[in-house]
Amino acid sequence: MSLLFVRSLCFLPLLRFGEDLTAGSSIPPIDAFVWRPLGGGEMDLDRVFQYFEVWKTRFSINGKIFGGDNDLTNDGRIYLLDKIFSLKGKRVLELGALEGGHSLMLSRLGAREVISVEGRLENFVKCCCIKDLFELHNVHFVLGDVNDVTLEGYGTFDIIVAIGILYHLSDPARVLRNLSRMTTRLFIWTHCSDESYPDGPVRTVCSDGSSYQGKTYVEGGPREPLSGLEPFSFWPFEEDLCGMIGDIGFSPKILDKGSLGEHRAKHCTIIATKE
Repeated sequence: MSLLFVRSLCFLPLLRFGEDLTAGSSIPPIDAFVWRPLGGGEMDLDRVFQYFEVWKTRFSINGKIFGGDNDLTNDGRIYLLDKIFSLKGKRVLELGALEGGHSLMLSRLGAREVISVEGRLENFVKCCCIKDLFELHNVHFVLGDVNDVTLEGYGTFDIIVAIGILYHLSDPARVLRNLSRMTTRLFIWTHCSDESYPDGPVRTVCSDGSSYQGKTYVEGGPREPLSGLEPFSFWPFEEDLCGMIGDIGFSPKILDKGSLGEHRAKHCTIIATKE
């Protein structure tokens, strides 16, 4: 395990919809991946994956399944993005790497470079393992807080992908303002408030002179792998989220919406562009 981790760090700088979204895609089937360790030796991949107590993402290597239950390496949201805006040759910023499943997809779909930011140390180490196992030479994982992502620190990108991250933030409007200086395209999947969820009263928050309505969500804490890093987050209503995006000079287009889980938490997929 330690050798794999060291090798991965050496590559690091200082991250269903109704129709068949995979049709015409250049991404190879997940089971097509064959891993051959350097030097022609063998490695017990079970030991690598079992080193971590919890995995959320399912990976297929040499025809065998490892990791968790969520097939984020074949996610329809990423296929949808590539269908709308080809990722081939693009520089992509991904916010919230989790365990590298979406990063793997972005790489396979031909992105020139993927910078993927992950705030949890254990998830970052998992990403390093996935980078090494799948030889993701065009993917660079960064251990960092998305609240601190700025133009000065990261540069500009052809597109920024924020799937499952905005609803973990206490001030998503501030993060969106930072991102607006770094790209002309945003792809967002996030939860929004509605009348029934989250529980609690409607709040009005102010950010940079603008006000937005939504509700507070209590995050699960540092021991919950799918939780945000802050104790509370702010879920705006859908129209207020679109208002946030409009206030930074982008035109949002809702591609899909629905609800998930026992609480039927509302979610939406948005592509936003700036002239």
